Amino acid sequence: MIGEGQGSSDAQFNRYLNIALNSLKECVVCSTVAKRQSYITKEQDDVSRADLQELAKMIQGIKKFIKTNS
Repeated sequence: MIGEGQGSSDAQFNRYLNIALNSLKECVVCSTVAKRQSYITKEQDDVSRADLQELAKMIQGIKKFIKTNS
């Protein structure tokens, strides 16, 4: 998703970043459901959440960079 907006204006790219953040939130919910349904273990859920948190930090960093350099 982010790659699609990369060549766009800063405002348009920021929109794609927001979409990516919302998708991350959906992934957290899916991981929770998968754990509750015993499709994955707690450890797998923890790893997924840690990875998603790291991705969210990266996206927020890009958003901050765009904001300060616009």
